[in-house]
Formats: sequence, structure tokens, C-alpha cells
Amino acid sequence: MSLGENLQFLRKKNDITQEQLAEKLEVSRQSVSKWESDTTYPEMDKLLQICQMFHCSVDDMLQKDISSLYVEDKANYDKHMNSFSKMISLGVGLILLGISVMLFLNGIQIKEEFATVVFFIFLVIAVAILIVEGLQHSDFEKKNPLIENFYTTEEIDAFNKKFAIMIAFGVVTILIGVIVLIGTVAIYPEIDGNDTLESILSAVFFLFITVAV
Repeated sequence: MSLGENLQFLRKKNDITQEQLAEKLEVSRQSVSKWESDTTYPEMDKLLQICQMFHCSVDDMLQKDISSLYVEDKANYDKHMNSFSKMISLGVGLILLGISVMLFLNGIQIKEEFATVVFFIFLVIAVAILIVEGLQHSDFEKKNPLIENFYTTEEIDAFNKKFAIMIAFGVVTILIGVIVLIGTVAIYPEIDGNDTLESILSAVFFLFITVAV
């Protein structure tokens, strides 16, 4: 592909009009139009600015078919995996929340049988979600055994940063729960041996774990 074709591809892929690109580069729309039609070529400083804007090298822009470097998410993998991961988290979270609610109900002297029934309601909903999502994910993998990596380097870097922050948040949340648990017992030693207060405190701790998940 020529420079003009590569430029036009990148501009359209990023949903930018010729006028918007011209404004960013501080040139006229006619200049952008001439570049895309290969009538003229941008000066070196503008070419470097274009490459920086679209995250590509000068070599790619001048000599390669940039469109071939982009792989589309034809299987909607990104959408599927986002939905799958959220529903799995929801399923596990519901089980932990059910434990938290059961312990709390036991702590406020609700009949143990009733508290157990409430927990199983959470459990049934969670298991249903996990089974349905598991089967749908298995079916997705069978239909799409090979999926090319369509993510850009920038998207992968952004995800890795977000992933590290979220993992740290989960671990810190659990540790805060441990601190609250131990600290409360240390401040109020009368809790130790009191089944009611121990159940309520355990419920609070499981609530921290639920949020972490």
C-alpha cells in the first residue's frame, strides 16, 4: 500500500475526518486530501507527527500494508470474555455473599434452618449462573478454536496496568478485612467466646472477601 492508502486506512479506522486530522496537524484539509490521493507527500515533521498519532513507524507508513497488521475481532472474543469473566465473578461473589448473610442471620439469633435456606438460595442462583456461563464458554471455544491476537500493544499495556491495580485492590481488601477482624477482637476481647458477636464479625469479614472477588 502507498502512504496515502495507509493514511486513509488509519484515519478511517480511528474515526477521524480529513478536517479533524488537518486541524490536529495544523494543515489544510486539502493537504490531507492530496496526501491520501498520493498527489503530494507530507513533510518529515508532519510524517513523524502522523506516525506518533497512529502509533506506527515511518517504515510501516511508507513501505507496508498497515491494514494487514490489524486483525479484527470477528468472533466477538472481547465481548464474550468480558461477559464471561463478569458472570463468573458474580457467581463466586454470590456464594461468598450467601455465606456472609447466613453468618449474620445466625449472629442476630435467626433460626439456623432459615439462615441455611437463605444461603442455599444464594448458592442455587450462583451455581445456575456458573453452569450456564461454563457451558456457553465451552460452546464458544468449540466454535472458535483459533483466535488471532487482535489487541494492539497499547491495549495490552493498558490492560496489564488495570489488571495489576485490580489484583492489588482485591488483596488489600482481604488484608483490611483481616485487620478489622483481628483489631475488633483485640479492642473488644469479650467477643471471643460470644457466638453471636463472632458470627456477625465473621459475616463482616466474608463481606470484605466478597468485595475483593
